[in-house]
Amino acid sequence: MGEWPRDFKTYSQEQRLQAMDMDDAVNMGDIPRIERLLQEGVPVDIRSNGGDTPLIVAARTGQADLVRRFLALGADKEATGYGDQTALAIAKELGHPEVFEALPDR
Repeated sequence: MGEWPRDFKTYSQEQRLQAMDMDDAVNMGDIPRIERLLQEGVPVDIRSNGGDTPLIVAARTGQADLVRRFLALGADKEATGYGDQTALAIAKELGHPEVFEALPDR
């Protein structure tokens, strides 16, 4: 697949489709689909069209198991997305204590 740019706006059409697929899979908590995308080479820190990483989406939707999985795969916990917030800030703001506890350096 090659090197991935950091910004959705500069992704190829195929990369955009994979980014949208990953965003949808994380929002739905579809772990088999997420694992398939990762095995196909989709980066753990891929950005959605809104600028969020899968870690941020998992934090926003309260999915602590996915947060732990993405962190284990090397997700950038300091990445910011839409609203310039980290996964930790989002978990705290939205009241997701399990996600908050899963994120290091709180």
